Amino acid sequence: MRLLFVAPHPDDECDNAGGTLLRLSRRGVEIAVLYLTDGRKGSPCSWERGKRLAEIRRAEAVAGLKWAGIKRWFFLSYSDGELIKNVNVAFFQVKRVITEFSPHVIIYPSEFDSHPDHRAGGLIVKKIDYPSLLLSYVNWGGAKEIAEVLLVPVSDLIQEKLKFGRFHKSQFKYFDGDYIRKFFLAENERFFIKKKVNLPEFLKLTHGKIIG
Repeated sequence: MRLLFVAPHPDDECDNAGGTLLRLSRRGVEIAVLYLTDGRKGSPCSWERGKRLAEIRRAEAVAGLKWAGIKRWFFLSYSDGELIKNVNVAFFQVKRVITEFSPHVIIYPSEFDSHPDHRAGGLIVKKIDYPSLLLSYVNWGGAKEIAEVLLVPVSDLIQEKLKFGRFHKSQFKYFDGDYIRKFFLAENERFFIKKKVNLPEFLKLTHGKIIG
């Protein structure tokens, strides 16, 4: 099985699906991560933002993926916060990556997420409509998803998920307790089922449960 995780920014793979990716990597699933933006604005401190932060976040992401046993990654490197302005061009780049990698599963940001980069990424993947299992995730809230919910248990991987996340030192230092509890200490990772192709095999590998 091949799985593509679409991350609007470096670190989204850890927050939203770190446990799932770790489990699947250990079970022999070929995983690739597609980063849409460079994360250059990912700091509350203006003096930290810019090209240097983008370079740091890229290096952190690659180091984390290597530790997790994930061997393929793609960086589109659109400027953080501006993906929505480039959706037409990004559409063809994302489509090229998907066609090249031929994933059986795509996990991607919800088109209903309140963050503009997440929302734009979701709209792009939905428009491509690739014939694979499509699972979306919500990071920053927004309109309520109406799709069936899939919960993947990760309670046995919490400490390793935290380690995965801590590779993103530039981001983790700013995560507050509520954010860490919500995304790193949760016993399950939540996805919304948008297309059910290959769903039985995914459920078998992850022990996931559909809750409606």
